[in-house]
Amino acid sequence: MAEEVDANEALLKSMNTPLVAESDMPEDMRIDAVEIVTTAIDKFSSANDFEGASKYIKDSLDKKLGGPWHVILGEHFSFEITYEVNTLLFVFWGGNLAVLVFKAS
Repeated sequence: MAEEVDANEALLKSMNTPLVAESDMPEDMRIDAVEIVTTAIDKFSSANDFEGASKYIKDSLDKKLGGPWHVILGEHFSFEITYEVNTLLFVFWGGNLAVLVFKAS
């Protein structure tokens, strides 16, 4: 019984961490971007305020890494985009929430 509870807690914890599906960013930039995404989702997820989270991510990336950054946050979407090299980040959060971050001029 205790093992089952531990397994469930481990599963929930793994769902509350970002899973980087695709990225061509340098490692230091990727770490910064994932931290910003994590902060935004933690801050805005309780109210399901995806618009607020997207705005927070964009504003933070624009300030920290220079703009203009584009952010798409939602469930069940695919993408085919043109973007600047070394600026793409596609992250899954909690199993079904996806965040796409990229820079385009």
